[in-house]
Amino acid sequence: MKSWSRNKFILALVYPNKEYCGVYSLGLRIIKNLVDSNSKWFTTLNYTDKNNLKSETFIGFTFQYEPDYLNFFNMLKENNIPLEKKNRSQIVFAGGPCINQNPFTLSKYLDFMVLGDSEAVMPKLLEIYEDSDNQQQFLNKILKIKGVFVPDLNEPTYAVLDNLDSAPYPITQEYPKNLDKSFVFGKSLLLEIERGCPYRCKFCVIPTLTPIIRYRSYEKLIEIIDKGTRINNINKVAIYAASFVHPKRARLLRHMIENNIKFIVPSTKVEFLDEEIMTLIKKNGQVSLTIAPEADEITRKSVNKLTPDERFLEFAKLAKKLDFKKIKMYLLYGIPNQEIKDLEKTIDFIKKMKSIFPNVYPSINPVVPKPKTAFEGLPFNKKLLKQQANYLRKELNKLNIDYKLESINTAYNEYLLANSKDLSPDFFRKVRH
Repeated sequence: MKSWSRNKFILALVYPNKEYCGVYSLGLRIIKNLVDSNSKWFTTLNYTDKNNLKSETFIGFTFQYEPDYLNFFNMLKENNIPLEKKNRSQIVFAGGPCINQNPFTLSKYLDFMVLGDSEAVMPKLLEIYEDSDNQQQFLNKILKIKGVFVPDLNEPTYAVLDNLDSAPYPITQEYPKNLDKSFVFGKSLLLEIERGCPYRCKFCVIPTLTPIIRYRSYEKLIEIIDKGTRINNINKVAIYAASFVHPKRARLLRHMIENNIKFIVPSTKVEFLDEEIMTLIKKNGQVSLTIAPEADEITRKSVNKLTPDERFLEFAKLAKKLDFKKIKMYLLYGIPNQEIKDLEKTIDFIKKMKSIFPNVYPSINPVVPKPKTAFEGLPFNKKLLKQQANYLRKELNKLNIDYKLESINTAYNEYLLANSKDLSPDFFRKVRH
């Protein structure tokens, strides 16, 4: 830990939501680590419930979820920071999944954006900031950096990091001293094992933004685990992966079990959940598994998920054999050309899973067409979605299981925010309704 000094440059990092969410943002920790490793720089962390930006002049937001755009406006207002770029002396920029997916949503209010892999961008930005005399000079100098988008001055480009092993990783991961139950993962070492996904699901932006999956080497992951758990005095690892398909995943889990380190496994692909992996997860003490069938087999294939029903049923049998207690299933409705007859097949699929493994928990969400996906530009048909949701609710109630149907209004607000190219504070009046 380096001491604070008044002659350091300061970057105020902002996660525009509650602290109990923000502490699990790996992107925020990566940038904090990058900046703090520079002896000339110092970072502050800010959340909606813990923020003080009034004296800051270089402010960076990370947007993980579109509804956090409202918090962006609120936080600037709370700290007396002018919304209009021409009226403020501060430099305000942003990155994160939402910004990468649609860099134009907040372009009226952001001086610049970081697109792609931040590790390839931030060191260059810091160096130019140090050598710039004023805001305009800084913005002009960063125009040529790949992965920097300055609205009205250049076009969006995306930085790509070829090798994850070569990137600095946030080994030190601080947490508040007292964590209540809202910090759902407790004190966990966040461990990104892979970046990207080998699949091309039509509703997902990952194949567009990170078309090539990259893995951290097993040796590098072991180094991060061993150093990170020791330095932070943490005995739990939260695995970050879009698909959990790392070729050394079984070996990695065995290492943690052998060293009495607990781990949290993300949503997994059933194609990669063999008996060895599931046995290791069970031995770790995890009692539930999360998968994403999305729909019945035919509809599933229409969104480019090619796993047959039979593979999911085999998975359910194995989960029962290994005495897991719960299977959470992510499913979709409102898929293009999906009709009630297709939803009947989805219900039949859930019934088949339940007949094998009684405690299934479907979480069913309406499709939200977003930029840089195969569904970009498609309408959000609230009337059709309400009909489909009513059918699903009626049929699911007959199954005597717990389930979750995501709010259509919430999904519609997300749709509006994700696809907006001229967002304003007044826009949220429309969103709320």
